Amino acid sequence: MSELARYLLLFVCLSLTGVICVIVAIITRRYQRRKEETERSFAQGTIVDRVKKVRSSGRGGRATWYVAVVEFTAKERVYRLENENGSRDAEKIVIGQPVEVLYDAADPTHFHLADDDANETASRSLMRMGIMLIIGAAVLDVFFYVFRAL
Repeated sequence: MSELARYLLLFVCLSLTGVICVIVAIITRRYQRRKEETERSFAQGTIVDRVKKVRSSGRGGRATWYVAVVEFTAKERVYRLENENGSRDAEKIVIGQPVEVLYDAADPTHFHLADDDANETASRSLMRMGIMLIIGAAVLDVFFYVFRAL
């Protein structure tokens, strides 16, 4: 394989990885928007507990995060549910803190916190990473090609 072909292969692989990151970010953001469209009913809630979640990677590694348990009233019924987004920092989830809840009027168990932007933040980070991979691939490719010529 020629040196030029190796540089081209490096560029294609890094760019493809970047494009995949961008696509996943777009899909994640669309999911969040669709969720926001259906979860439009408002309730005032309270964080009543926090739950520690641990997931094993299978190779000895573990990820730990905490999710808030939120209590709110909808359709004359009290719901006590775990939020789907969490935090690695337990102190960020303050028990007794009032929160605004947006929920699906047809099914109040589908809800999210009004100020909860974890999915949006993740999709933005993934989008940035994808764009940086694509730009980085081009810069790296040019850098290698130029220094090869010297």
